[in-house]
Order: sequence, then C-alpha cells, then structure tokens
Amino acid sequence: MTVATAAFAAVSCSGGGSTPGGTANEPTPGATQATPADTATPVAAGVGTTVVAGVAAPPAATALVDATARSIAVARVDEVEPTGPQVFTYDIAGRQLALVGTSETLDARCGVADVTFPSGQDLVLTMHIAHSPAQGVNPARDARLLTAWDAATGAQVWMATLFTTTESSSGDSLPSCAGSGNAVRNALSTTTDGAWGVFGYVERGSEVGCTGTCADSQGPWIVNLTTGDVRVDRDAIVAAGRYVLDAHINSTFPTLTAGPLKVIDPVNRRVVGAPKDPLLSEVPNAMTYSAAFIDRAYGAAHSDYHVFVVSSDGTRLYAASEDARKLVTYPLPSMVGGKSVPFPAGVAAWQYTYQTDTFFDAETSTVVVDSGQGQVTGFPRAGGPPWSVNADDACGVAHGKVVVMANRQLATLDALTGKQLAFDPAVGSCPLVFPTGLAFDGSDIVQLL
Repeated sequence: MTVATAAFAAVSCSGGGSTPGGTANEPTPGATQATPADTATPVAAGVGTTVVAGVAAPPAATALVDATARSIAVARVDEVEPTGPQVFTYDIAGRQLALVGTSETLDARCGVADVTFPSGQDLVLTMHIAHSPAQGVNPARDARLLTAWDAATGAQVWMATLFTTTESSSGDSLPSCAGSGNAVRNALSTTTDGAWGVFGYVERGSEVGCTGTCADSQGPWIVNLTTGDVRVDRDAIVAAGRYVLDAHINSTFPTLTAGPLKVIDPVNRRVVGAPKDPLLSEVPNAMTYSAAFIDRAYGAAHSDYHVFVVSSDGTRLYAASEDARKLVTYPLPSMVGGKSVPFPAGVAAWQYTYQTDTFFDAETSTVVVDSGQGQVTGFPRAGGPPWSVNADDACGVAHGKVVVMANRQLATLDALTGKQLAFDPAVGSCPLVFPTGLAFDGSDIVQLL
C-alpha cells in the first residue's frame, strides 16, 4: 500500500502491435518468464526533481494530493497554521494557480479529486458538511455537499447535495472527514471522457462521512460532472471506460452478495453489456479508486475474480483470478468474448486481500498486479510474456515503468519485461506515483519518472 491514498489519473493509451503467435494487442497465452530482477544491473535511481516543495510542511501537517496531466490539486490539512486546512492548485511545472474555496465552502480534510472535463478544463472536487441549526420544533440538519472548482482560477463551477440528515435527539451530527485519508478521491471514479462520475463507498458498510447503517440507505451516486446533477443509483459500482458497472449489492455486514453484473450507459441507464462468463456474472462490491481503475474489489462467495482494472482508453476490462490463476481481458462495453493469459510460472498462489492493487500502464498497455503478499506481476499486452518479481509493494506506474518497494528500497522496473532499471536505497517508503511521472513522497511533489 502506498503512503497516501489517491487516484491515478487516466491518460491516453499508446503502444500496440502484434505478438507472434497471438492476437494483435493481446497478451501472449501461456507465456511465462523467470523473475527478471535476478539478473538486472542496478543503477542509482535518485528521488526526482522537486516540482512543489513542502506541501505538507510544517511537520505536523498532512497533504492530500491528486493530479491530472495538466494540474495538481493539494489539500493542506494543517491545524497548526492560523489559516487552517486549505486547497491549492498548481500547474505541472509547480506554479501555483489558485487558492480554492474557503473553510465555509469546503473541508480540506476530506481531500481532493482532480479530473479533466471533456472540454479539457480541469476540475477540483471537494466535499464538506453544511450545518443548519435547529429552529424550534424543527431539528438541526446536516447536508453532505460535493463541489466542483475550476482548477485554473479557483472559481466554483457547481455544488451538489449528496444527502441531508437530521440530527438525533442526542445532538449527534455527521462526522467530519478528518483522518479518513483522501476521502473524495477514494470514493470517486470517473468515466474516461470525464463526463460522468460514480461517487460510492470508501469501505464496506461505510459511505463517505456516514456511520452505522447510513451506507445501506444512502448512495452511491452517479454525478453529471458538467452540470453537477446527481442521482442515487444503489446498484452502481464504479465507472469503467465511458460506462458504469452496475450490480445489485447487498452490503449488510457481514453478508456481502451481488447480483448479475451489467454495463450501463450513464446518460440513459440503458444496459449496453453483460458478461457471459459464469465466474464473472456475480461480482463483489467494488472500491472505486480512479477514473481508469477498479482497485480493491471485495472477494465474494460467487466470484472467482477479485481484482479488476480498466485500460486507460476505456475499451478493455481486465479481471485477475487468483483461483484460476489467469488474467482475462474483456471488451467494453459488451464484456463478451474474454481472452485469458495464465499467471507466470513460479508465482505463488495468492489470495485477494485489502492490500491487493492493480495498475494499468498506458504507454505499454501492461497490467500490473500487486498481490499484497510480496509479489508484483506484470502482463504486457504486447511485447513480451508475463513477468513476476519479489517486492513488498507496487507504488505505481508511469511512462512504461513500474515503481516498487523491495527490501526497504525504491526500485524502478521496465513494465514490459520486469527488468530492474534503477534503485535507490535512500528511499524507504512508497511515494504516490501518478501516470504523468509525478510522485508525492509525503512532503514534496517531484517529477520521479
């Protein structure tokens, strides 16, 4: 797991070609490869060039970061300075663009999501609670609000009410986002065209800012990112490509079941695809992680597939199966006609855990699976067989490279072969790596790759 939780912004898919003996632009069935790092020649990696320094300073502060190809959003969660928590935006060269909102219009402790509109405009999404005090016999009310801001100017674009609750007789109100990490980014997935978002669960049985049974009665929501219109869709799981994956979820703890998976058009809710694979006909409640990724899907009794990832161009969904030991590629939106590739020889059987991560490198079209149990496996779509290395954690992917932590050192691997390209013994924890090559190390934002 990375030191902070945030999104990996979608980028355009590149690369391609045909693999000898296989289908064009698909992984080579049956191909295996020995652990490549054993013969790699290491060179010093360095820690990258600082782009934005000290976003988490002073030491007592925390920064929550997200980025697109054009902008960086930083929520400085700083209770020490008199200004308190604030949200800033920067361009990718590190020049400050705007101070976003005020303490009355956002809660920086909820984090930020930086997304790109179909028009090319970058939006920063924030969240906060608006409290209305009691008025005589009318009880106090709390509203959970999602707000979009222009990343370039800081101007408010729209504000949407997700839900409103009435305070209990004991005076309890909605909890703040403090201490919940980048709650906005973790709960949001967006379509690859940036037009729609699914705002869902951060963890099973607990919707953003809700406790008790709130998650069973509130959300998820499908959000029109152009207008800010929201609608509750209790079957929505996550955005995938230009579509939304939908399945009826029963998330009453400890029971977790799901109905048949459907692919829907968010514009009109028309079903445009459904898998025929019986192992994928029922799916778990998924943790949304970003516009291009379905990381951290929950294991369920009727699903053999536990980890999903969507190509950054939104045309393919990959499902990694621990039991069948294979990666299956499905076309979107039909989800029919999946093609499978077995896991490399020598990869130990792994069981899906909350530490399992999946990444997609757009430059090489490589799916990277971090088992959370000491192995990182790559499935190149073209250019070579699957590979696997022993590593404690996969930090992210960018520009055809995979950044991992191994033996308490930062290492960079070639995404196509898994060969170690560089390592840095001075870096002892995973930075948060974005597909633009930017990384957040807990204090500074650097150009790592």
